[in-house]
Amino acid sequence: MRYGLDAELVINTDGKTKLMREDITEWLEKLQPYIKQHRYEDYFASLQKIIDSGTSSERQKKVLESTGCFREVTKHNINEFIHQLPLSEYSNCLKKEHIKGIT
Repeated sequence: MRYGLDAELVINTDGKTKLMREDITEWLEKLQPYIKQHRYEDYFASLQKIIDSGTSSERQKKVLESTGCFREVTKHNINEFIHQLPLSEYSNCLKKEHIKGIT
């Protein structure tokens, strides 16, 4: 998707728009009773983290802007994969065995 979570969605026949990030946040609020009832908090916490910290491409751009290095972007992607979490703060805490060939 070209604009990611900042894409504008047309939400009615009058052409009113809303940011996707905003729409998802509103739906998460509406669904809270059901999320709690079915104990899905952990699943939806990951979605909330993405909304708060940005999509993978947004996080990768932040790493590139802060380091100026594509290798650091690769390390960041590996770090997110290993932890199975979107990491909003750039952290280069990979162990050598995780980054063979890209150091």
